[in-house]
Amino acid sequence: MTMNRLQRLFRRMPRTAKWAVAGIIVLALYISGISDAPGQEAPPAAGQPEAVQGPKQEPAQVSAEGSDQGDGSAQEPMPAPEPADPQSQGAEAPSPAAEPVEPQTQVVAQESPTDPDRGSVKVSRVVDGDTIEVILDGVEEKVRMIGVDTPEVYGGAEPYGPEASAFTKGRLAGQTVDLEFDVEERDRYGRLLAYVWLDGEMFNETLVREGYAQVMTIPPNVSHAQRFVALQKEAREAGRGMWADAPSSETTEPSPAAGECPVKGNIASDGEKIYHVPGNQSYERTKPEGCFNTPAEAEAAGYRPATR
Repeated sequence: MTMNRLQRLFRRMPRTAKWAVAGIIVLALYISGISDAPGQEAPPAAGQPEAVQGPKQEPAQVSAEGSDQGDGSAQEPMPAPEPADPQSQGAEAPSPAAEPVEPQTQVVAQESPTDPDRGSVKVSRVVDGDTIEVILDGVEEKVRMIGVDTPEVYGGAEPYGPEASAFTKGRLAGQTVDLEFDVEERDRYGRLLAYVWLDGEMFNETLVREGYAQVMTIPPNVSHAQRFVALQKEAREAGRGMWADAPSSETTEPSPAAGECPVKGNIASDGEKIYHVPGNQSYERTKPEGCFNTPAEAEAAGYRPATR
């Protein structure tokens, strides 16, 4: 059937039939616009004249016309799918993060006053009766024992000096000892000031008890001063060591109490020992490195009087 014959046939149709055919064509275009991709034209219905299709229409316009003829509204874009709910899908919800566990604090017993302040150290050298050298944290340190003073062996040996030095060497050389510190940790020469412990016994006390050293109290390091004074009295009364030929303590004045220093002993940078008495020019500003009750005690310890 040619196109001219179809046109003549369409013109001869009643008005109602023309409207019916037009509606069928519009409906076919509407259905074709939904199924086809946007922007594509729907092919003409089979057996229908092309002239009846009318001007080219956009899919959106066809949808609008279809809404007049049919039921529905224009197709709206589908919303993006929502993420699946783990609970609705039967999946296990992630478990909450585990709370951090606080570390257990180990309770350490408080150190007693006689416990060493630092770990054990090795004695590398004995200098004299009251001075040693140790290896502390990989460094060689010179240690001066607090509260005691042994007779000198250098620059002119003093009575009982060699004996005191030999006693310390025999007990401490090559040994592992512990150090206990007091208020002031170093002296003006940079030496460590410490109480030396060997096998649970303070060696400072041993020197005084056995008569190899006498008491030398230098504030503020006075933690064991009273103990040293009592041990010195015991050694003198028993005539031990340097006190073998000394007069009894009953005929001498008592040693000064901690913090008192009538006669101030001072050691010069060259090692010379000098004592100062009240009235000397330098007495008030002298920081004592040895305290004595009388000049005689100072001289017995190897000190000479100040010249002014």
